[in-house]
Amino acid sequence: MPTAFNLQALVCSAHRLIEVNEGGTRITAAELSKRMKISARTLTEYERGTNHPTSMRALLLLLAQLRDDQIVDMVRQFDADISSEVGATDDH
Repeated sequence: MPTAFNLQALVCSAHRLIEVNEGGTRITAAELSKRMKISARTLTEYERGTNHPTSMRALLLLLAQLRDDQIVDMVRQFDADISSEVGATDDH
């Protein structure tokens, strides 16, 4: 488990967990960065600890003030919103 506000460890851990959740399939930095809507270089910098995303830190501080169920609800709503945006842009 990453230590408090160790964003490098958090990003690396999340990357590994996503691979586990997808049946152990290796997910490249290019694929994960595409999912995150950032460049592969930025993701690599996050994973190396050479770039520290301050907005991610701020978001984590905000989420840390919520109950677990509230965080899950917010993430699911965000995912639904993003999915509908992607579907809308695919239609054009």
